[in-house]
Amino acid sequence: MATDLIETNAPELSARLQAMGARIEDPAPALERARALLARNEAAVWASQGSALGASWAPAVQAENKTDSRLLVATGRLRASLTGGDAGTVIGPELRFGTDVPYGTYHQYGTSKMVARPFLGLAPDLAQDITQALAQAEKESWA
Repeated sequence: MATDLIETNAPELSARLQAMGARIEDPAPALERARALLARNEAAVWASQGSALGASWAPAVQAENKTDSRLLVATGRLRASLTGGDAGTVIGPELRFGTDVPYGTYHQYGTSKMVARPFLGLAPDLAQDITQALAQAEKESWA
């Protein structure tokens, strides 16, 4: 991952997951389910051009200069880093999800010359889905 961290609307979920994970003997399978849910969420964000997070991305300023009509897509590298089968990693009791693409920060937050188009975040129902996956894993670990 890049040294620049991108903050999202996930801190509350992260705290809940850490508390639940501490009670699960082997959280890796549940975290793998959560990783897959996050990747599917990102696919929905990209397919909806941001509206899955609550607001559509601003249109391109110079659309005629774009080689690809989709927003935030020139090579597809940023999108692929978040939606591909290898998006995110689970190592032991830890789930990391993000991108190592250096320009991702500029798209997420914008710059003085570029409007922000947040691509990394949680759709409204996703936190509940991930919490349910971990709750199920917690039940299974007690069985």
